[in-house]
Amino acid sequence: MERETSIAERATPLRKGPLSYIDTFIKAIPDLWSPENPEGWIAVVVAENKLDYGNKAFLTRMNEVSVSELGVMNYGNMKGWPPLQQAVCDLMNRTFAPQVDLNPSNLIILSGCSSIIDSLAFCICNPGEGVLIPQPSYAAFDNDLKARSHLVPVELPLSDRGEGIFEQLDDAVSRAQENGVKITALLITNPNNPLGTMYRDSTIEDMIQWCMNNTIHYISDEIYALSVHEPGMTFTSALCKVEAMIHENKISRHDAKEYFHTIYGLSKDWCASGLRIGCLYSNNSHLQEAMNSLAPFGGVSNYQQQVLAEVLSDTTWTETFLTENIKTVRQSYKILTRGLDTMNIAYQPATAGIFLWADMRQFLTEASWEGERALWNSICDSCKVILTPGESCHAQEPGYFRICYASVLPRALEVMIERLGHFFNQKKWAVQNAVGVLFTVLFSVVWRMTFTLACVSSALYGAGAQVLSLDRTVGGRLFGGTIFVGCMLSGGVTGGAISSLAWVAHGSSKGLYHYFEEGLESPLLQNLTIVQDFEEEQLRTILGQGISFVESTTTQTVARELPEFLDNFNEDIFNALGSLFPRINNAYWALLIVFFAIVSLPFAVARAHQNLKVGILMAIATLFMGSQVVFATLTPILGIRQYWTQIVSGYIKVALVNCGAMCCTALLFFVKSSHDSVRIQMSQVLKDTGSLLSRIASNVNKQELDHKGGKQFVTEDQNQTVYEVVMGEVKALAEDSVLDEEGKQKDTNKFDEEENVFFVPMPSVHSGFEIRGNCQSIEDSLAICLFETPLPEITSHVGARRSDFVDILESLRTMLSTVCCMERIHMKASQELVSGGDLAPLTTVLAELAAIVLNMSHVLSDMDLWKPCKGEKVSWKPQGKEFWNTMQQKLVKFSDQTIDTINLKVSSKSASSQNDAMLLVLNCYSLIQDIKGCEFQVCKALDISVDAIDESENEPEAESRGLKEKIFSNAYLPSIIIHGLLLSGAAVYGLVIMSCIKLIKGSKLVLSSGKDRLELLRDRHVQFAFKYWLGLSLTIMSIVLILWKEKFSSENQLQNAYDLTYFFFVWQPIYFWITAAICIQFQVEAAAFRAVLRTTMTAIGGTLGWFTMMNGRLANNAVFIGGITALFNGFCALASPIKEFRYSLFLATFTFNAVVVCQYFGCCDVAGETNIYGGKVLSTLLGSVYSILVSWCILPYYTSTRMLDIEHDVLKDGLSLLKQLHEQNEQEVLQAKDEVTPQCKSQLSLKAVTDAVDVPITAVHKELELNIVDKRQFLLLTWTLLPTPKIVPLLKGRLEAMGVFLREAVKLNSTPLWSSERNRNKVNSLLTEIKEDVERALEASEVVVAECKVTMDATSRGTLNKARVNLASKVGALGKARAKLRESFIKWDERHRQDKWSDIELKLLARSQLLIYTLREINVIGLLLSETEATLDRDRWLSWAASWFGRRPF
Repeated sequence: MERETSIAERATPLRKGPLSYIDTFIKAIPDLWSPENPEGWIAVVVAENKLDYGNKAFLTRMNEVSVSELGVMNYGNMKGWPPLQQAVCDLMNRTFAPQVDLNPSNLIILSGCSSIIDSLAFCICNPGEGVLIPQPSYAAFDNDLKARSHLVPVELPLSDRGEGIFEQLDDAVSRAQENGVKITALLITNPNNPLGTMYRDSTIEDMIQWCMNNTIHYISDEIYALSVHEPGMTFTSALCKVEAMIHENKISRHDAKEYFHTIYGLSKDWCASGLRIGCLYSNNSHLQEAMNSLAPFGGVSNYQQQVLAEVLSDTTWTETFLTENIKTVRQSYKILTRGLDTMNIAYQPATAGIFLWADMRQFLTEASWEGERALWNSICDSCKVILTPGESCHAQEPGYFRICYASVLPRALEVMIERLGHFFNQKKWAVQNAVGVLFTVLFSVVWRMTFTLACVSSALYGAGAQVLSLDRTVGGRLFGGTIFVGCMLSGGVTGGAISSLAWVAHGSSKGLYHYFEEGLESPLLQNLTIVQDFEEEQLRTILGQGISFVESTTTQTVARELPEFLDNFNEDIFNALGSLFPRINNAYWALLIVFFAIVSLPFAVARAHQNLKVGILMAIATLFMGSQVVFATLTPILGIRQYWTQIVSGYIKVALVNCGAMCCTALLFFVKSSHDSVRIQMSQVLKDTGSLLSRIASNVNKQELDHKGGKQFVTEDQNQTVYEVVMGEVKALAEDSVLDEEGKQKDTNKFDEEENVFFVPMPSVHSGFEIRGNCQSIEDSLAICLFETPLPEITSHVGARRSDFVDILESLRTMLSTVCCMERIHMKASQELVSGGDLAPLTTVLAELAAIVLNMSHVLSDMDLWKPCKGEKVSWKPQGKEFWNTMQQKLVKFSDQTIDTINLKVSSKSASSQNDAMLLVLNCYSLIQDIKGCEFQVCKALDISVDAIDESENEPEAESRGLKEKIFSNAYLPSIIIHGLLLSGAAVYGLVIMSCIKLIKGSKLVLSSGKDRLELLRDRHVQFAFKYWLGLSLTIMSIVLILWKEKFSSENQLQNAYDLTYFFFVWQPIYFWITAAICIQFQVEAAAFRAVLRTTMTAIGGTLGWFTMMNGRLANNAVFIGGITALFNGFCALASPIKEFRYSLFLATFTFNAVVVCQYFGCCDVAGETNIYGGKVLSTLLGSVYSILVSWCILPYYTSTRMLDIEHDVLKDGLSLLKQLHEQNEQEVLQAKDEVTPQCKSQLSLKAVTDAVDVPITAVHKELELNIVDKRQFLLLTWTLLPTPKIVPLLKGRLEAMGVFLREAVKLNSTPLWSSERNRNKVNSLLTEIKEDVERALEASEVVVAECKVTMDATSRGTLNKARVNLASKVGALGKARAKLRESFIKWDERHRQDKWSDIELKLLARSQLLIYTLREINVIGLLLSETEATLDRDRWLSWAASWFGRRPF
């Protein structure tokens, strides 16, 4: 018989590969992650140690060995080179096998432990026999035992609880024998792979004794013996236990000699998997003889063994290597566990090894091995991360994965955590949304809700879950549910009241439905003479069918064809009946329009509120109010009672059902706390800040090394900077400064003092401005915390006080301001300082401060839902007073050196040129205070003792707190109050009342002088309020007029009812209203963006819904309806973590749900009816076009104009702050001269700078991130809309710099530098002499700012060019004023050049420098607006439309 292939049959099974994941791993190898390939694969599937320290240190030590013995070039003992056999035995005796008499000749060395296991199994077992292996186990054991020895791995579900070991082993043997397998060996990996744990000593002893009693070979795989990373724990080899058991006569020495074998290798503990060194120690002489024949197949080169013998014999080096290697392993373990804790993924805590056993069962789509494979494939495809599946490790149930955290660099591990976090967050969001929608749909089906409630409930949940839930935290979900109820109770009830008030003018509460409901007893029908031609029973049947038809518009029915009762009427009866019903008074329709216009006016004013959150709240309330008015057009059919019971109360029920769904999904599925989310975000900001501080320290150190001709730091990527700096007494600062059990900082990176070279992996470092932008996101998350009560089982920080984290955020902003200023000046400043002395003290201070910031980052991120993380549970402790005093003393000492350096230079160079150096030192002092204050706030938030910090410097007086501060400092009251205000609708009504007051005041201004009236009418928020009110009023008027004049014009009221119902439910005017209410926005671009997206996504969602309902049988199946809506909403929710996608997802799910559920509940004629979605799309399209026209043609306001307005306000407010600072300087001069007791304004606070500069610039930053419209939506037209005007980001950068200098000036004005105050006369003379020049420069700046406003507001090319010419002249005047100021300063400096400078004088010089810097930024802004072509890139009425196709032709 011919072979099917060219290889032997026994080799055929080997073709599939040793591991299930090997093909994916091989595919990933050419595209693995690196700093240069950030999108590459991250393979944590191979158990090897590839951390930088171990690989480099071991290779470096090997390269130092010189081999000269000629014997390495010849054959030798194939079982091992004697020097290496001796070295390994000595190593084992020194470390994990002490006091064991090891015979080096019994140590066999082959090429890797796989070769050892293969050869050992071949020698001690016969083909077909079994080897017991506790589960889960190392995935490659199967291949090691099966490939050549043809053994049977037998699973042993071992419970290591210290008892019942013999019974468990006996049961395993019995099961194997039942299957015809004889057990001849027990293979134990200790420390365990993949669990990362060590067996109990009693368990090991019991297993050894059981093996000896049953003459079964005991194989102890101890390849991870020296990778125990848990502090205080060590590993002891089974060799020691065997010796002890022999001495205790528990086992015989003969049995131990014959049946006990130990395996060790260099791949794991020594980061040398590529060397392929495996060791087997056995006293079995027969085995030793057999291995003589097998060893040649797996021998190791003599040269390599000779090198390793010398390396492992170096006791000092090996001890150092093992210590440092364990530190790096522990660091990576902490990074991984912190990440898993953040994702609420359970895992087996590891004490040894280089892997972790993670429990991901919660993410399985089904609890089966197929479900695990699907999850593994999804992780590979979506995250490009390769994990070891539990199935390969013979896990007892699916859903477990092994993560080899030492197989990649720490930075790659962080990237992996980010990817997995995003992936699992997608799944969690999807499950929450799917369950919520399923809840609402089933609620509708099971309880047979009315049509309005059933349809709108399921449709709106998709909207709320996507958009109104700011995120998927408990606070975010509760916000979405609360705002539903509150806005419905306020806006919805108001809309119902408007409609009812208009209906009162009709004079009757009855609608057509009530006359049908009364039947033959109705006086109206009894007067119909033609009724006599019908028999009473026949007439009752017809009227009953008529009632059913009317009820089908409001009550639950499944999709079916329209009733045929109309065919039973002859035309005469139909016309006669229709003409008898009373005609609707035209006053009803007119009053509906008028009343809405009146009531919506204060709503529009509140909608235009400057606070975006208030505007969103009022937009939702207005949307619900208008919806009730649109539905009120059905009142002629329903009557007032049915209108309230079916429509208004139905909407309230909708809100309650959706609120319930939000609460259930937030609290029952994948709980995520908004308080914990805030902590994680703050942790990231602190981490980025620490990284930036390290870069600054690196650059300062580099300047000194360059100056002295020393070596520079060596990095992996020269485009990146050293992440941590070690100088002087600071020996190591880790990338993640992990704390040990005593709360002390661990050293993880080594600094070579002799070579002056520091090796460390480089992460990316964000700029200070990028980090500050993240603070705004934290502020948004803190707002969400108001909706979440910090209760157990929700947050890891029970009783968290939001006010504490607000204080942390403020301290972060203060600290970042200092860091940003240092970032801008440190290079020039260090150049000035380096020639005058040693910069090591300064570098040391910066490095230690960076480490403290990183430590705070870790304590905030180290959390777990099931573990308390506050108070005594936190191992981290703040720095003591002694530490901070030491930091200040170091800086004072360095500052004295700085002063002396400058004093030495003033004889040849103006002191004014040294101000950057002084400013850097001042910033360092401020930074110490900032970090100290931030640390205090962190301690207060985490309930950590702050005895080590002087509370008087940081804690405000309790008596000074008002009622509001006291309420918000409570952990629970804010949440209760805010929920009460929103749920009751009090918040909306309160804003409406305030708007009414504004309207009254505004009317007075309109009637007052022309200037006040003109200023009011020019206010952009007033203009938007008018535009919003007018646009919505015209929308309601259009809908009402169409229904009034077109659908209620016939004398036959039955025909009118039929036409109105058909038009309303097929052409969907409610969608026209919703689109207008959503898409009429403050800015034209925002309106266009929403309109395009709304039309596109409505069409997509509607089309999918239409196709879904084409099958009539499925369309009537409640299970199908519930399942398909849940599936679709869950699928869309996969992209919900991407904030920019949520609006599109909301529109698609809203329309899909509406089409599917509306048809199921009888909104259309037949299954697959095109009208049901065609009407929605057409109505939405018309509403979108209408919204764009309203936003574009009525008082248009463009995003670029808004950003320029904001930037001008920042410029104006910044100049105002600068003038106030100058006034404070003048007051200091008066105080110094004792001429007057000043009555000056209160000292400026940093919050004033935040409000004037940081907050508005952040708003501009957000607009720029979206690039006017969001390109990431990837939809038709949106990506081609409106490129950002170049002038906006140019101005933004200069204003950010101005804000930094202003903040530092404010801090210098309010914070003393050093205690000594030497002669101030010189400073007073300086301020006096340059006073006029400063005031002249400020006046010139004020003129420039005013001209900048004129330039920004120019409406045509002619006016813009004229404004630019005027601005250029004013900028020139400012430049001359600045030059004169500097000239005056230099002249004064020349007269005092030989004087001794004091620290307080240097402080005033630094403040003067900040003033000059700020004036420079104003000057640059003027130049940008007057001389750059970017100024021409603007948005105006026609140029905006043309810009859709390219550059604005302005």
